[in-house]
Amino acid sequence: MSDQLSAWQLILNGDAALFAIVRLSLVVSLSAVMLAALAGMPLGALLALTRFPGRSRWLCCSMR
Repeated sequence: MSDQLSAWQLILNGDAALFAIVRLSLVVSLSAVMLAALAGMPLGALLALTRFPGRSRWLCCSMR
């Protein structure tokens, strides 16, 4: 119980080290999401808009 109390005290007191860790974690996570979106969205559009051999294997639902 005292560990939880200590954690809340760090948050409520605005511990600089804690906020630096949280900020770094958010920067890394959001950067990873942006890089994945930059790679994945054009690839998804390419797969959706072009015809190629084996395309039907990649589609889960046929739109005819």
